[in-house]
Amino acid sequence: MSPAPAESFWDLSLLGIFLLGLVFLGSAIWALSWSRRSGQFDDLERDSRSIFDADEPEGVVQDRFPQ
Repeated sequence: MSPAPAESFWDLSLLGIFLLGLVFLGSAIWALSWSRRSGQFDDLERDSRSIFDADEPEGVVQDRFPQ
């Protein structure tokens, strides 16, 4: 006895979702390994200070929520 068309549709849908999840997982692993190899995580302290400048020095609160 062959499965009903609705069951076959759901089986293919679940297979597609599973394969798409594997593609996303593989992409995330590749991106993390690339960033590790290229040195993106070598000096996080220096890189975190790069967003501050003379107008907004490090350690001085400029923005507040709520005001």
